[in-house]
Amino acid sequence: MGERMHFAAAGAVLTLIAGAAAPAAAQTDLEPLLAQARAAATRRDYPAAIQALQRALEEARRAAPLAIEKFMVVAEPAKSYGAYAARKNAEFHGNDPAHFYLEPKNLVYPKTADGSYKPAFDVGFEIVDKDGSSVAKEERFGSFQFVSQSALQDIYVNLHLSFEGAPPGAYEVRFTVKDVNSGKTATVKQPFKVI
Repeated sequence: MGERMHFAAAGAVLTLIAGAAAPAAAQTDLEPLLAQARAAATRRDYPAAIQALQRALEEARRAAPLAIEKFMVVAEPAKSYGAYAARKNAEFHGNDPAHFYLEPKNLVYPKTADGSYKPAFDVGFEIVDKDGSSVAKEERFGSFQFVSQSALQDIYVNLHLSFEGAPPGAYEVRFTVKDVNSGKTATVKQPFKVI
């Protein structure tokens, strides 16, 4: 492809869910935490049951592969977690902004000596044409590191691309999220057309 496509910056916005992070375990055995939750629920100590379940969920997420639960082309950037409107199609004029929404799950965020958490992840992209040839690629399109006093579970990312200068045709964009703390990755794909 002789023409160069231009790309805008990526942005991330976070929503917090309270929860205590358990220390990293050599293996993931959730049964002791689930037994604690069952025992607490039997005693009707629901705050203790919830705390044990949250620790079990964090252990499961730490062991699980990185996942992208929601990914789609959206009409405009989301204003908060889950507050998106899917775009009716993935057809763009060269000067139309392309907005994408994704929710990474199972990020690993270490707890620091001062008690804060430091999630960090990178987002890269590649665009391929109808023949599968790469026409644009950037491994660190967006890099996100932040500090939180609470463990984070619900994170969303607004990504923006511009196809200005791209010849009309069918393409596919592939976004890859890489958890900086664990090395886990997940890739999502979306076909689109420039008209």
